[in-house]
Amino acid sequence: MNNQNESPFSNPKFLIAIVVTFLALWGWQYYMDKAYPPKIAVQSPTTAKPAVVGATAPPALPQAATAAPAGAAVEERSFLYSDENVEWALSSDGMGLKNLILKKYKNRKHKQVEFVANDKIFSLYANNQKVNFALTKISETEFRGQATVDGKKINRTLVYNKEKTSFESTLDFDSGLQNLTLSLDEKKASSSGASFFMPTFERQDFLYREGDKVIAAPISGLKDEENFDKHANAVTLASIGTQYFTAAIIDKSDLLPGLSMNVQQQHAKMLLSYDLANSQVRQLKQIYFVGAKNTDVLKQIDPLLPEVM
Repeated sequence: MNNQNESPFSNPKFLIAIVVTFLALWGWQYYMDKAYPPKIAVQSPTTAKPAVVGATAPPALPQAATAAPAGAAVEERSFLYSDENVEWALSSDGMGLKNLILKKYKNRKHKQVEFVANDKIFSLYANNQKVNFALTKISETEFRGQATVDGKKINRTLVYNKEKTSFESTLDFDSGLQNLTLSLDEKKASSSGASFFMPTFERQDFLYREGDKVIAAPISGLKDEENFDKHANAVTLASIGTQYFTAAIIDKSDLLPGLSMNVQQQHAKMLLSYDLANSQVRQLKQIYFVGAKNTDVLKQIDPLLPEVM
């Protein structure tokens, strides 16, 4: 007759089961660390820039296909950039990225990690219309675009920093525009198939900094029939990311944008909108980053960027 008070740790089968479970979890984590970059502790960010009174959440934008600027249409033009770390294509359509490939990282299908959006990544709207630029290549890493929307001139300069693997954008524009909006979207990640022995690695969230608060809104757990809508004001940082990779915008302007976040079925979208109706601002600046969540790299780009961890 067995002793009911006997400790399970005296049972060899129980100990063997613990060892096998530990080895299975360790082996899985080792594989994921090889496939994806490790998560590193984050240092405290710098103090956030004070909010500008009057910044409001952006209105919904029309579909890109129906949002053409006033004046003659500009045929889409693209430039390809490639080095040992990344490859991306810049389009005149919104002056956004068609895609961005991280050459040194592979997904679980052993393919290079690639960011592709329904809209162009970091593409620009003006007065709720997609801006089609006359795009010029100044150097290997600098591009300039010129456009006219509702009779107002818009000039955009985009510079890629190879060492930091980030972009700097400068927008100069005529007075009289009502708003300028940047688009950032991704396919919604799925968290299905998780178990004790095979945990999900597809967590995804919106993350933004409003005032001095950093807020994360998980979205990967949403069902296909569930929609998600949220707004924020005076935002200095906005990103869509998983636990390993992120696409982020850092605002460096005198006027802070409002933020709209939306998820519908398999599409997650962020819109950063600058309300120009009562503003004297004629220039906007941002930093863009698309890549792995490596703290050392993020800190070099901007002290605020490690918040995406």
